[in-house]
Amino acid sequence: MNGPMLAPVKIVSRGDASLELSNATWSASLDGGVLRLGRASIEPRAIIVQSGREISIAAEATEVVTEDDALVRVITTGSSPEGHRLRCTFDFHQTEHIHLYVRLELAEGAAVDAVELPQLRVEGLRQLESAAGTVALDGDGALPLSESWLQLRGEEVVGVGMTKLPWYARWNDIGATGYFSLGNTRLHVSDSVVSFRGDGPLEAVPGSTIEASIFFRPVDESVEDLRYQATHDDPQENLYIPQVEWEQFLSRQSEDIWLGPPIFGGCINRPADQLIPRTLGMDILHRRRFSWNNE
Repeated sequence: MNGPMLAPVKIVSRGDASLELSNATWSASLDGGVLRLGRASIEPRAIIVQSGREISIAAEATEVVTEDDALVRVITTGSSPEGHRLRCTFDFHQTEHIHLYVRLELAEGAAVDAVELPQLRVEGLRQLESAAGTVALDGDGALPLSESWLQLRGEEVVGVGMTKLPWYARWNDIGATGYFSLGNTRLHVSDSVVSFRGDGPLEAVPGSTIEASIFFRPVDESVEDLRYQATHDDPQENLYIPQVEWEQFLSRQSEDIWLGPPIFGGCINRPADQLIPRTLGMDILHRRRFSWNNE
């Protein structure tokens, strides 16, 4: 199978806390945790609600951990005064997509009543369209996450696909325990803020985590084309990577081509299987871990 013909992803310029990147499809910049796509900007944050009080956590410290023609991986980190820690992993691929893996590590404290992961603070975007309906971003509203995509329109057009619902886990020396997805996750919109919000209660013990992953697709297209990348029609299947990445993976799976380092801070794409996935969906089993997917 021939994969898509794609140009390398490159860092065009870099500053103390900023990067400009481009590939054949998009030009983007990352500045102190804020992703800029043309005239639009998106800042991912984490919000947790404890005892009725909202705690906002931004990730601003920036580190480039991988720089290769096939992948540029940038990690931004931040913390709250309470000791909660946020890590955002941006994967800039050769494809149309920019992947974001979000990991929130909880400190000891009161139970978490609700979590917004990620919360997206946007500028230059005015409208949200999803399978559940259309809302203006300058108002307030809530929509069910009936399908794993949404499209933001304004000065630019940015599609968003959710590849992993917010997922809670506690950890021991073997792996995750007591883990589950927040199946009650809904879309919340309020004053140019779009959130994936799930309700608890969730136990806040040291080292417990909440993770989620999404991708951005800065392409001016119909919602039908975006939906094709973000969903499967077969209810027995789950989508972990978009179609274009799957085609690229298939074109390379039998070749000796490096597909990027694993993410060791949790099992972001397939947590229930306890996998450490490589980029583009190549599943790598960690020692002492098992998956039917890799049988």
